Amino acid sequence: MKKLLLLGITAFALTMGVNAQVQRKVDSTQKVMKRAGDKNMMGQLDLTADQRQKMKEINQDQKQKAEAIRNNDALSDAQKKEQLKELNKKRQESVNAILTKEQKEKMSRNADMRKDKVAAMKDRKDLSKANGDRKQMKRHGMEGMKKLNLTPDQQQKVKELNQSQKQKADAIRNDNTLTKDQKASQLKELNKNRQEAMKSILSKDQQEQWKEMKKGNGRKNQGNKQGQVRRRA
Repeated sequence: MKKLLLLGITAFALTMGVNAQVQRKVDSTQKVMKRAGDKNMMGQLDLTADQRQKMKEINQDQKQKAEAIRNNDALSDAQKKEQLKELNKKRQESVNAILTKEQKEKMSRNADMRKDKVAAMKDRKDLSKANGDRKQMKRHGMEGMKKLNLTPDQQQKVKELNQSQKQKADAIRNDNTLTKDQKASQLKELNKNRQEAMKSILSKDQQEQWKEMKKGNGRKNQGNKQGQVRRRA
């Protein structure tokens, strides 16, 4: 019972603490993929010499206008974001104007494929994060259990929740009709549902207490990593 209880409580807390960090990494990777993807996509369209020259002019103009927006201190971050969004929209319209119907269709298909790859990458990162969370449970679970002071009723609910979670997760992992990306996506959704269930079990004070404990663990882990780097040096 204690093992299942530790599993649920710790997974809930650790997941809450790392979601933002993972999302920042995903966003950064998506930007890199987009830049590389745009270049590769244009190379696959078999542009004529005239089209390549027009594309070059469009991109140069886009770059200058985007830099002007980013460097305009009179604009708020929200205004910059909105103007850059509108600038990208106009760029796409200019690109469409110089492409043939076949080229536009091919570009659309390539864009859809790239979106699927980005989504799959995000799902794999989410699954990797969840696996990393489980590795930390044994280190932080017992301390968290003592400090949260769960009632017997809470302990029973967490036990039942984890039993259900384990059965559903095993069913997804063992479903050979699903691809690796589909499994990652379904496990992510399952973990999200568990978080919501855990919130309904823990009191508001317990949730806040666990958040603070997680912050402390994160600072401790960061210190350990820095110490390891210094020792290697």
